[in-house]
Amino acid sequence: MFPNHFSFHTVNYKNTNTKTAYCNKLNKIFEEFLLNLNTIFIISNASVKKKVATSISHVQKDHNIIAKTIHHIMNITSTEVELFSIRCKINQAVQLPNVDQIIVIINAILL
Repeated sequence: MFPNHFSFHTVNYKNTNTKTAYCNKLNKIFEEFLLNLNTIFIISNASVKKKVATSISHVQKDHNIIAKTIHHIMNITSTEVELFSIRCKINQAVQLPNVDQIIVIINAILL
């Protein structure tokens, strides 16, 4: 629908070289975010332990954290809780005034 307004990035590395390259990519994305005050930055991570899914996410705009959320959900996969969390954060982000772009970083906390 708005392909140039949403940007999704997930961890994708197999060895130390690709991990370093991915970290550099994340740094570049964040530096570009800091230059554009009309960009929303969403960071989300999810995991499942002992049948309880935990999702941690936050929304940042204009160098300020808008929202931090921790979800604990039972009988659900980490993918489902991740998608739920991202959906909630995107819903919050589109309600904010003067938003040109939304950048979503997922599963980067495992670095």
